[in-house]
Amino acid sequence: AVDPPRTTDAALTMAVNQTFTGRIGHMFSALSEQEKKQGISVGSDIDRYNELHDDAKFGAKERGKNYAELVNSYYNLATDFYEWGWGQSFHFANKLPAETFMASIARHEYYLAARLGVKPTDSILDVGCGIGGPLRNIGRFTEARVTGVTLNEYQVNRGNTLCQMAQLDKCKLVQADFHKLPFEDGSFDHAYSIEACCHSPDRRDVYREVFRMLKPGGCFISYEWCLTDKHDSNNPTHLWSKKRIEEGDGLPDLQLTTTCDSALKDVGFVLLEARDCALDLNPGGEDWFTVLTPSYFNLFRLQFTWIGTFLMNIVLNFMEWCCIAPKGSAKVREMLRQAQLGLVKGGQDGTFTPMYMVLAAQAAVNVSCHFHAAVKTLRQSSAGVDATPTHAATVLVPCLSLARGDRACPVLVACTRHGMKPLSHTMLSAYASQTHTPCPDRQPAAKAEQRSGREAIPRGALRGVAL
Repeated sequence: AVDPPRTTDAALTMAVNQTFTGRIGHMFSALSEQEKKQGISVGSDIDRYNELHDDAKFGAKERGKNYAELVNSYYNLATDFYEWGWGQSFHFANKLPAETFMASIARHEYYLAARLGVKPTDSILDVGCGIGGPLRNIGRFTEARVTGVTLNEYQVNRGNTLCQMAQLDKCKLVQADFHKLPFEDGSFDHAYSIEACCHSPDRRDVYREVFRMLKPGGCFISYEWCLTDKHDSNNPTHLWSKKRIEEGDGLPDLQLTTTCDSALKDVGFVLLEARDCALDLNPGGEDWFTVLTPSYFNLFRLQFTWIGTFLMNIVLNFMEWCCIAPKGSAKVREMLRQAQLGLVKGGQDGTFTPMYMVLAAQAAVNVSCHFHAAVKTLRQSSAGVDATPTHAATVLVPCLSLARGDRACPVLVACTRHGMKPLSHTMLSAYASQTHTPCPDRQPAAKAEQRSGREAIPRGALRGVAL
């Protein structure tokens, strides 16, 4: 048996690959190796991919039927360009003031793990993992066992190589279609997805499989690529940016945020929270799309200026001519440039978001995962903000339904640390009745409350919750 490389060696290798020179060298060597190992041709693949996005030949429905070919072709072409230019995590993030790009990417991922309340003993599913950048960050951050699935064989091989180099034995990638996951029912404690479900022609098919994978009480959180309610299907500019995003990012058909909400509910999830994180207050920070805008004063963004585009095309065409880069590399770069144009326009107009966050759970969910949502609702109620019983039930009743440490009814919460008056059982029962959520028998708890004169919290219900 060969001893695994020392941590210092693995860290050094990762660091070299993430330098500008290291990434360029890896990209072109990887593209050539990929063609040989998988028997693909970058030139013919990009032509076939462009044909799939030719509306004169294929509409959105036809692209949906061929989604596997569409997505696989796209990532055969784009993966190494992404890793070279973006890093190992293929997603966006708002930047906080004085925050580096890579720090913002990691924070964006850690936030999901924190909202799920991931523990080292948990088994987590990454739905559409790319080459596993978020998977490794979250695995290192939580020490949980994280399994990622992606349709693309090349991404699986590359990702597992990086996991070995990082010596993350509890992290692995599996080649699978996220519409037909190769795992037994209830295999995972929680699941997350980062900008991946948009590749599906029908979100319900993905969400249904995720629901099946979760253990009772499991949670699913996702950043979704969506059109916002500002999108006007009759506006030529909005349609132009939508088409550029779809064409440049391997998408069958972009959907509205409401489609995600409905799809989750349709397959049995309880939707606990949904919001566009791109709209979160960030004074002094940068929007997610700023990194894609042209600038002569930023080395990375220089490539998006007309001079940068001109020089990049010359370099890639020359490298193709010299057989340093595979034939078709310049066409792949142009495909990605079209995505950049559409993403910037969609972001600036507010018609598109890559971070519509949905947090959902099975009917019985973990209190520690969702107590903050309940606190938020209670804060709004105590501050006079309109929080209707129906809305409150959506958040409060499901998120307190698995505190089964005591036989007492768990549909109670007291936020004394925030100086808020606890909701009475009568109010919560009313909420439950409006949403047809059964309220468990709480006679023992009622007697205890009468004796103590205060609402009770089931023992251990708030364990592990940082308020």
